[in-house]
Amino acid sequence: MAEKRITRRLPFRKRIKIGEDTPTFMGYATNLSENGVGVEARRIYPRGTKVSLYIDDGVVLPDSTMLVTLNGIVSWSKRQLPGRPSKMGIRLVGNENLIKNLYDERINSYKLDRKAVAQ
Repeated sequence: MAEKRITRRLPFRKRIKIGEDTPTFMGYATNLSENGVGVEARRIYPRGTKVSLYIDDGVVLPDSTMLVTLNGIVSWSKRQLPGRPSKMGIRLVGNENLIKNLYDERINSYKLDRKAVAQ
């Protein structure tokens, strides 16, 4: 099966809340791309569901103390065995500049970390 991703995924472990109207269910973001996020959670939604995603842990808007709430559409979801968190991919929509900035900041940090290890 051919790779469909345009940009690479970067490690991005953050606590999140997710929900259809209001983010209420807990989970974790596991990776980040320029236009999406991988999620592990006990509650998952079917493909095509519009969701709101609240990213916790210090992701803030410039000149603000508010944490980030993003909107997205579930691209895929997969149930795991009982006792393990299920997974889904969410394509983020709206706030394109915020998502791009977050991705760029993460990729630059990732490159710096790799250079430090190589030295």
